Amino acid sequence: MSITINQHYVPRFYLKRFTTNFNQIHIYNKINKKSYQRPIKNVASENYFYGIDLKKLIDVESYKEEYPELYELIMGQIFEKEFSKIETRCAKFLEDLLIKIDGSNDGKLVLSELSREGISDFIALQFLRTYDFRNRNEEFFKRILSDILDRTMKIHPENYSKEIIELYGKGAITVEIKKQMLKLHHIKQIFELYPE
Repeated sequence: MSITINQHYVPRFYLKRFTTNFNQIHIYNKINKKSYQRPIKNVASENYFYGIDLKKLIDVESYKEEYPELYELIMGQIFEKEFSKIETRCAKFLEDLLIKIDGSNDGKLVLSELSREGISDFIALQFLRTYDFRNRNEEFFKRILSDILDRTMKIHPENYSKEIIELYGKGAITVEIKKQMLKLHHIKQIFELYPE
């Protein structure tokens, strides 16, 4: 079984449309205000974006033979395989759309209901599977949990020591969410909101 370590959150078939030679893509770094080119295999991706690099924690290779489904789940391969199926279907719809755009002489574009649904699914899935969506979830959860902590300290201060309340008031206590838990929640959300 081959393991995909570098997992894209923007499909490569989509990125290829923005390359000049189907290999390099232009990047603009908004922070340092510089542009450069990179191979699409290294863009909009992260190692184990949908999986957990448990090799750093346990010997996952021991699960490979006896528990192949668990091994695939741990390594994020199940999600990668599902996205691959969806991307294959969506690539066809986008290719059809581009052909129709190129061939449209009168400026009218007529798409079948199936094509419109396929393209809409692709757009929705792209919104859900990005790094930005995951980061927004993290900020949302931090705000909610901080608000709950703040309210419980005000409503039931007897449940907290004076030191804890003082430290929290000074901003010395903050809510943090473990990255692996956030990743698992993100993946769960994607497949709940996009069950196909």
